Amino acid sequence: MVSKTPGYADKPPKNQLGADASTDNPPKNQIGAYFPTDTPTKNTASADSPLILALETSGVWGSVALLDNHGCRAEYSLKSSRTHSRRLLDAVGKIMAASETAWSQLDAITVALGPGSFTGLRIGLSSAKGLALATGKPLIGVSSLDGLAVQCVHQSLPICALIDARKQEVFAAFYQTTSPQNEAQDERDDCAAFKATDDRLTDGRSTMILATGGPPAERPVTGDPPTEGKSRDGLKRTSEFLALTPDALSALIKKRQKPTLLLGSGADLYRRLLQDQLGKLAIFAPPQLHFARAAAIGLLAQEQYQRGEFPDPARITPIYVRPSDVVLP
Repeated sequence: MVSKTPGYADKPPKNQLGADASTDNPPKNQIGAYFPTDTPTKNTASADSPLILALETSGVWGSVALLDNHGCRAEYSLKSSRTHSRRLLDAVGKIMAASETAWSQLDAITVALGPGSFTGLRIGLSSAKGLALATGKPLIGVSSLDGLAVQCVHQSLPICALIDARKQEVFAAFYQTTSPQNEAQDERDDCAAFKATDDRLTDGRSTMILATGGPPAERPVTGDPPTEGKSRDGLKRTSEFLALTPDALSALIKKRQKPTLLLGSGADLYRRLLQDQLGKLAIFAPPQLHFARAAAIGLLAQEQYQRGEFPDPARITPIYVRPSDVVLP
């Protein structure tokens, strides 16, 4: 259920950031040495231009951004073999200090929910929940695939965002930019060719799972049903979130017979295979669009903030699409 009341409590609890979270001066040794110690004299955020801190940890690229409706104020991205837990909060502190932003100026915190690296998603979401709890700010979750696709709203081709899922699979979703001519088309056939009675189809090596009826389907780009929702930037998701092999993806695109823009870590990893199988149906985005950016996650979160939709933080969970490799006893 969606609540219209932002945050966790009227007064943030103590000791989440090492001190009363209503102040802008948490101890340096608790979450990094880069948090601002002086409150800026001017707060430029407003109801029409919320100031949002965004976290993206779904892949090997870690990203933190601070943005409002006027654009991205600051963004920090790093590709590293080390886990995000070693540098995420430090990066948050650096970006807050560099932009001279105090915690009281933030209007919301948003985090990428995946699909992606199970470990990365857990680190990002737990960190975001901790920051939201400590500061009393609302928490907004956004799909990593949605964040990838929104970077390409300037063109009219169908979009397929792909994230490396390991095990020779990719996480995928299809999107369409909205225009009068695109609106006239029925995009519901994006995954119909593969939809079996039990929502599973075997391609000879693994199973493609359609995330129908579960949490992913409840988090489309704009909060509306996938075939009806539009974002401010003219983008709608036209499929469920998928977990499938590159071969199954190629067959899906061939069935649709539409040149498709491919982007994301999955498109980069399987570029040669997809190019060989799809030929002119495969159009690849520039390399700089293959990694998810926190700024894109924040852009989508702004729309949810302005609609006044703030889910209960305790109910926000990662979008796994397929079961986690780690099963707790």
